[in-house]
Amino acid sequence: MSSLAACRIGSRPGHVLAVSVAAARELGEETGLGRVVTHGLVVDQVAANPDTGAPEGVNVVCDGGTMSAADAEALSLPIEAMDEIEALAWIRPDDLHAFALPFMERRIRAAVAAALVGYRFPLLYNGEPAEQPTAA
Repeated sequence: MSSLAACRIGSRPGHVLAVSVAAARELGEETGLGRVVTHGLVVDQVAANPDTGAPEGVNVVCDGGTMSAADAEALSLPIEAMDEIEALAWIRPDDLHAFALPFMERRIRAAVAAALVGYRFPLLYNGEPAEQPTAA
């Protein structure tokens, strides 16, 4: 069973975080899973949203590794994430439209399709593998 980690890379002056670090942090904060994230699955450029004030950015969906059925069954929503996430649920791909906005559904489907065929790309920071990001 795959786990996906996603992070949005936007413009935040003075705040630079390696994609691998941001994805691992988000995965941990929102699911409680501690993973080293080293590869991406898809990159989605996102337009600025004048309604929310979000700048144009890039969403990177990363490969968060695999889980055993027992790990998946034991997964629970961390208390710290309850202000951002209502619930964790396993849903069938056919039901994705009921849980995600259309652009998010397309992004998720593309990431799942990439994972199913084994497509991944390495995450680098200053040309170094994501496992060991180094300063510029």
